[in-house]
Amino acid sequence: MNKLSIINTAMHIMCPLLFASLGGLYTLLVGSLNIALEAYILISAFTVASMYFITGNILLSIIIAIIVTMIFAIIQSLINIKLKSNIFIVGVGLNIFALAITNIVSIKLFNHKGVIFTPELNMESLLKNSESGVPIIGDIFFGYNIFVYLSWALCILSYILLYKTPFGLRLRSIGIDIDSAHSSNINIVKYQIIAYCISAIFCSLAGICLFISISSYTPSMSAGKGWIALVIIFLAHKKIPAIFIVSFLFAISDAFSNYAQAIFNIPSEFILAIPFIISFALLVIYAMIKKKNYTY
Repeated sequence: MNKLSIINTAMHIMCPLLFASLGGLYTLLVGSLNIALEAYILISAFTVASMYFITGNILLSIIIAIIVTMIFAIIQSLINIKLKSNIFIVGVGLNIFALAITNIVSIKLFNHKGVIFTPELNMESLLKNSESGVPIIGDIFFGYNIFVYLSWALCILSYILLYKTPFGLRLRSIGIDIDSAHSSNINIVKYQIIAYCISAIFCSLAGICLFISISSYTPSMSAGKGWIALVIIFLAHKKIPAIFIVSFLFAISDAFSNYAQAIFNIPSEFILAIPFIISFALLVIYAMIKKKNYTY
């Protein structure tokens, strides 16, 4: 078993998880748990695949996918904020709606609700190790497509934005104490809507990343990544460096399970369940530790 191959595979698997986790973080920091991350990812993946199939222009398709996902996010934010609806019901409803609407539109456009095959994308790997000449470290950090490096860069930019700017301070203050934020004349609704829009952008990148990895769309290709992203956020205590680390741990376990299937002949159903088993186990451990540290 090639350890470097597992790490390389994990880096690609981590990309959509990292995007989605960062997206969920923004809404959580303004005091709103976004249950609809899964819907954002699925809608984005379907939109970019459909538009690329129709137009053949990947850049235009990416822009449209981001805009469509943001529209859904704005609608959700207005329902949650203005109508003060239950965020869990709205989030779960959007997840169900995303599954339904993608199937309906797929039937209308392509006369089926199955896989959408598109012309193969030639996403050249960046910073190839053969050019860097750095052994081992070069194999780990070089040779990925642009979205992997973009996810790393957005981690750093998000940290700077949230912790080193007045915007980040105001945004975080809403989640910490909304009454104090209101008394400080912070436009709470505006910041909450902005947080939802940023969440949509990050999650749309996760969906685009999934599509580009296989140059096609498959129904339910988000495969629970939105839910796993929520687990990552809570396990990381809403800290961006920890989100990066936990995302990588989830990705490395997923990558290892794929290799284990080939070596140990493990049923594919069990392989697909591994991320959710790990999520459940870690949440139980997290709850036990939190309960142990709780002082009555």
